[in-house]
Amino acid sequence: MTFTESIETCFKKCFDYKGRASRSEFWWFWLFYIIIMNIFNIIVRARFQENTGFYIFVISYGVIILAILLALVSAFVRRLHDTNRSCWWLLLWIFIMALFLITAKKQLLVLSIILSIVFLIDTIILIVWLCQDGDYDANKYGERNE
Repeated sequence: MTFTESIETCFKKCFDYKGRASRSEFWWFWLFYIIIMNIFNIIVRARFQENTGFYIFVISYGVIILAILLALVSAFVRRLHDTNRSCWWLLLWIFIMALFLITAKKQLLVLSIILSIVFLIDTIILIVWLCQDGDYDANKYGERNE
């Protein structure tokens, strides 16, 4: 799958959490997300001061990033499905991250350190799974995508 095909596919399947996503589909779309985030950050730093144009840009930025994040989460879930894993692993990662942020804000040092270690381990595991080739045969989430 090419870069543009991946973007098109991920936006078409924005609300489709069933099925599978190939490695190329997921990682090309991840690259697209990183590029868009960096472009917006460069524009904000170089162009805008605190004025009306800035607030309009921030609102449009939020809408665009929300649309991309919805498609990215869907691709993430479908990528986990391709490796025959449940989306609960993503939800666990989000839950651990939220707990870490809450404990860090409340300055609960020991708990924050423990949660940061667990979050790091979970992140590494998820990255390894996302990099693995999917099941060659059909699995409980559907047929293999090419």
